[in-house]
Amino acid sequence: MYSYRESIVIAEFECPICLDYMAPPIHQCAMGHTFCVTCFDKFSRCPTCRSPKGVSRSFALERIHSSLLFPCKYRQEGCEAKVRGCDLNTHHEICDYAKCKCPFSNGMNCKWMGPRSTTIKHCKQDHPSNFHSGNHIILKCPMFDHLGLQSAFYFTIIQAYGEHFEFCWSLSETGRMKWAVYFMGSPKERKRYNYQISIGKPYGEFEPIVMTTNCEEIVDEVELFESKNCLMTHYDSVNKRCNKNGDLHYEIRVIDKAFQDVKNNNFA
Repeated sequence: MYSYRESIVIAEFECPICLDYMAPPIHQCAMGHTFCVTCFDKFSRCPTCRSPKGVSRSFALERIHSSLLFPCKYRQEGCEAKVRGCDLNTHHEICDYAKCKCPFSNGMNCKWMGPRSTTIKHCKQDHPSNFHSGNHIILKCPMFDHLGLQSAFYFTIIQAYGEHFEFCWSLSETGRMKWAVYFMGSPKERKRYNYQISIGKPYGEFEPIVMTTNCEEIVDEVELFESKNCLMTHYDSVNKRCNKNGDLHYEIRVIDKAFQDVKNNNFA
């Protein structure tokens, strides 16, 4: 609960159009009426007094925004968190009460949508073959050698260290393959995790392809395989590492760097 004085101050940040709380930049009309940037851009004149919008901003409100505690915008769904203005956007991105689509909405045409806190439960129940537990996962793509130069895509959810990760690879018609592991938790925790991909059997004709890099923050599907977010190989080099049946074996290791540092120090 807010005190009477706090309630009065917080009320000054409520956009009169959408009723969401305003965040910098906070625009105002010539008469001083303030609006969030989304609503301000929708009108040619102030919706309250019809005066010109102007280009001025409410710097007084902007200055105190970061130090005030605001309720989460998902409070109607049950979130009771109160977060400082400077951290509000980050909280909204990871709030358990935020509605989100199934991670497999496009690849599997899944129509599920629900609170973020129930996403993993849904994936376990409705997509069990695409959900794996453990920090070391061994996977197989049957008849990989039959793919040739055609588009293909695979992804799965990995549960490790009490967190969740999305692993995916894609194959384009040019033969370029992209591999990535994305961290699905709080952005502040992402830097703790690396991943290693090993493509091919350890004792095959060709040495496995082994690649290691940082886990990236989960992104929209259209951004999944941007060059900065993934590792790359070519279909030909991967195809050489199939077994005699044409099946491709590969392994994913999720690495908690904090755990590795402790382990290394213990053996130093």
